[in-house]
Amino acid sequence: MSSSDLHAANLDRYIDELSRLFNVPGISVAIVRLSQESEVHNWGRRSENPFASDENTLYSIASNSKAFAATALGILIDDFQHGRNVTPLPAGVSLDWTTKVADLLPDEWHLQDSYAERHINLLDLLNHVTGMPRHDLSYNLTMDVRGVVSSLEHLRPIAELRERWKYNNMMFGVASYIVQKYSLQSYPDFVASRILTPLGMDSSTYNPQEAFDSGNLSQTWADNAGPGRNETRLIPYWLYDWSDSAISVDAGAGGLISSTKDLSQWVHALLKKGKHPTTGGQIIPASVVETTMLGRTVMEGKPDYPELSAKVYGAGWWRYSYQGHQIVQHSGDVPGYTSLISLLPDDGFGIVTLVNGDEKQIPIECIHFRIMEDELGLKHIDWPDRLSSQHNAEHKALPPIPANQTQSSPLPLADFVGTYSSPGYVGDFTLCTWPSSTDSKSQAVFSAYQLCDPTFPQHRETALYASWRRLWSTHFKLVPDPSAPGRFSMHLDTLLPHGAGEDTSPFLFRFGIRETMVEFEIVDGKVTGLGLWNEPGQKDPVSGRPRERAEAWFDKVT
Repeated sequence: MSSSDLHAANLDRYIDELSRLFNVPGISVAIVRLSQESEVHNWGRRSENPFASDENTLYSIASNSKAFAATALGILIDDFQHGRNVTPLPAGVSLDWTTKVADLLPDEWHLQDSYAERHINLLDLLNHVTGMPRHDLSYNLTMDVRGVVSSLEHLRPIAELRERWKYNNMMFGVASYIVQKYSLQSYPDFVASRILTPLGMDSSTYNPQEAFDSGNLSQTWADNAGPGRNETRLIPYWLYDWSDSAISVDAGAGGLISSTKDLSQWVHALLKKGKHPTTGGQIIPASVVETTMLGRTVMEGKPDYPELSAKVYGAGWWRYSYQGHQIVQHSGDVPGYTSLISLLPDDGFGIVTLVNGDEKQIPIECIHFRIMEDELGLKHIDWPDRLSSQHNAEHKALPPIPANQTQSSPLPLADFVGTYSSPGYVGDFTLCTWPSSTDSKSQAVFSAYQLCDPTFPQHRETALYASWRRLWSTHFKLVPDPSAPGRFSMHLDTLLPHGAGEDTSPFLFRFGIRETMVEFEIVDGKVTGLGLWNEPGQKDPVSGRPRERAEAWFDKVT
């Protein structure tokens, strides 16, 4: 057996070991080396049937789509700079990476922070330094990407412009909208015509229906199903509306569907500074590749381990070093999918890993580190032990989710019942509580929880419930939190009364571990509204001041 065959066999065993340890349904890995055929490794299944995963299996790559958005914007800039533009800019405006968004969208770009509104430029959008928190609960698929842009004027910042790095998906929606507006193409069509088709990425698409019709779209699983978040269930594709307008909402931030075969072309082209892997034709301007991969903003100022460096963010990529070798990388997570793309430009290779299970970053990172170690002759580190221990410690460090038991509340739960509205958050929600809420909509909420949550009958009188369709959830419940009067933990649930796939039994699942909380404002014994923190710790709640301090404020309107 040759040395390369031995490395491949050892990697197969390592992938098998990690996939079993971390309950990975299916995984596709590609090692991309300059001027060589990609080395592919596949494990597990892509569907219930079960069909095996292979290099043509399609996965949502989630936030690895951001590099495509940044590259598309760079190509648009290059078009204008070389006279290939198809539409004019506003009078007196030239297009480069430092062009102000306000100059490009003079009638559409409005923020609560007037200084940020005037001064945010294109790189700021892509570097996550606009001062805006995620606000991922503010939008759903009833809008389109233009609606995402319009909603920003109603959303609160948590920092000043360029004060610190703060991840925000919506700003990549703004970037995709700028591409759409000034190319006179839909954003998916622009990416397809300028990146995907020229690179031969023929299976890649933003349209889930196209992926489904190909027969190669993987099915997806979640491990955090059930009330204890400890069951594995098949779940539907994470976008619940496949119309063009709905697809546009998250296309720039996380909408691309691709395979290891196609992404090998993408990685190979990036390693060649934008040139086609085989023909050598310049597909992406070299300056765009350089600009997107250049770190500008400190993301993690101190590494967790001595083999790693601090981490800086560029435009859809972050950059750090491992045992002295530069890495350009990004991850992706949506319900049912996890991805990681790593490039080592100085060493001439890259790695693509796609998984059809969510929250699988630990095994993927371990695989990437092991491949780097083997490719470069580096010391083997026991990353599974390290990252598992860190993950468990972080979970223990999080504030415990209050049990569904009666907790202290300053008012009876019935007093919180009503409809709440915030102008930046599309769609009002109506809180209801058992048994006082007897209207048909409340009864539908209770029926859904009754079907999907086995603990509902025992604890239905100790929480508030609502139906509120978001990108990654369908309902939520609020459980009183004794840490402050009027404060509740928000549990974002996806309820599936008819199950999914062959298993039609009802269930619920929760995506992500982020703790979300709300605090009600109570004036003279009456509830006037609530403040929401989707990321406590980013803007820490101050008891008694939700109207001023929360990430989002909702008025109680009925």
